[in-house]
This record gives sequence, structure tokens and C-alpha cells, in this order.
Amino acid sequence: MIDREMKVGLMGNPNVGKSTVFNALTGMKQHTGNWPGKTVEGAVGQVVHNNIIINLYDLPGTYSLLSHSKEEEVTRDFICNEKYDAIVVVCDAVCLERNLNLALQIIGVTSNVILCVNLIDEARKKKIEIDFDKLSELLNVPVIPICGKTKEGLDELLEKLSSIENVSETKSKDEIEKLISPNIATSYIKRAEYICKKSLIFRERDYNKKDRKIDKILTNKITGIPIMILMLGIIFWITIKAANYPSEVLFSFFENIGKKLYIAFEKRGVNQWITGFLLRRRVQGFNLGYICYVATNGNIFPAVYAIRRFRGATKNCV
Repeated sequence: MIDREMKVGLMGNPNVGKSTVFNALTGMKQHTGNWPGKTVEGAVGQVVHNNIIINLYDLPGTYSLLSHSKEEEVTRDFICNEKYDAIVVVCDAVCLERNLNLALQIIGVTSNVILCVNLIDEARKKKIEIDFDKLSELLNVPVIPICGKTKEGLDELLEKLSSIENVSETKSKDEIEKLISPNIATSYIKRAEYICKKSLIFRERDYNKKDRKIDKILTNKITGIPIMILMLGIIFWITIKAANYPSEVLFSFFENIGKKLYIAFEKRGVNQWITGFLLRRRVQGFNLGYICYVATNGNIFPAVYAIRRFRGATKNCV
């Protein structure tokens, strides 16, 4: 028995695993559609927990509520115009400071915000420790560590969502524009830096040293362009040349199976026409291709002629 329904917005920066979390929560109970009045596509899905239907809206990834693009407009308009129960902000545990800028903006303009720190498995690999209790205290919102790939922490997230009873309170559009103005946005950046200093511990200071070295090579003006050209050349070579090798292996494999099946059909006395039709041995590809061509172009008389030639060729199958 369903007690009630909830409307929840899922927000976050691009590439924080937001859609992975969305898919893990909703499974196949989702659909994609254009947001009202926009050309930006988003997904909507449902999940049932504790007899409550939670309608999740996977909003486009954005770095700020300042509307510089259609994606940012969709996210801002959802907060300003929609009636929702809660907002779930997804952050990357490895790049938490950068992600907190958007989280602080959302926390400043609406209530019932839950912060999900995703990719905690990657943070563990890089030996980044996060004091989630301290983070929750500084932000004054619930903080839940999760991993979208393994579904770790998602049950806790659903429990927290289902415990929300009051509809989220949102400030007016004018108030929101003041709170996310460029001048105040700078304070959010400083606040995010302060929060991370208090709640994060880096056991290895050079945890991203390898990534930075790779970035310097791939994004350098001198080395970046030749590497890009080389990679495009490799892709073209794979497409034009290298793909022929697995094709030849597959062709030989099925050719051998065809020979064995032909011998088996011949021993059992299967009709030659049926054998030729099924195995298409020694039938000119031109005839089949010609049949397909004229059929799609509506030329019925050449098609009949080609079919007769095809039937005649199958009689001569060996």
C-alpha cells in the first residue's frame, strides 16, 4: 500500500557519477524526455521505499546556479518554479572542494538538502579520508557517503529521503538571484575551501601527481596536438585495416561450420535447394544484393528476374 509520493531533484557537477546513482536507484523504472520549454533532455524515474513513491528527477549537470547555459537554466528553474520535497546534491569525493561550490549555493536557496559524497571507493584508493560527521556539521545538512557502482550507502539515502515529511521551502526568484550573484559566489568558494580543510585528511599529498603529469602531456600545446593526431590515426587504422583481421577469423570460423553442416545435410539427403538456401554456398552475392536493392526501390520486375536467377544458382550448389 502506497502512503504518499515525493518529488526529489538530483543535482551535481558534470562527471560526479550522478546518473550512475540515478540508474542504481531507479533501475529500469525511468524514462527520458525534454524539460518543459527547453531542448535539454533529462531522465525521470521512480523508486518505492517504505511504501513511499520517490520520483527522482535527474537534472543536467551544472557548476553553478548562475544561468549561463540551458543546463544551468533547467537546474535553476527547477529550484525556483517546481514544488519538490527535497534536493539531493551529488559530489565527487576526490574533488570535493570544487563540488561544494554548487552544494553551498543550493543549501543557501532551499531547505531539505541532502549531500551525497559519491566515489568514496576512489577516495579510499587515493588515501583521502573524509570526516562525514564534521562535514555535516559545517554544512548543516545530512551527508551520506555513497558509491553508485556498488550501491553502497543508497539504502541510507532512501531512508533519509523517506523520513522527510515537509515540502522543501524555496526562496523567491529575486532572493535566489541575490544569493547566487557573482559577488556572493566568491564567498562560497572560500567557504568550500575552509570546510574541506576542516573535514578532509590527505594521507598522500601527491595522490594526484600521476594524473597531473598525464594532463600536462595531453593538454600541452606542443605535445597535445601530435598525440591527438596519432590517436585519430590509430582509430582510422583500426577502422579500415585492423578490423579486417577479426573479420577474417570469423569468416573462416563460420565457413568451416558451413562446410560441416553441408556435409551433414548431404549425408541425410536434404534437398539441394534447401541446403543452398540455408548455407548460401557458391551463390553470387550480386544476386542477393540486387534483390535487396530493387526491393527497397520498388522495382518489382527486376526483383522477380533476380529471384529467378538466385533460384537457378542455388540448384548448382555444391
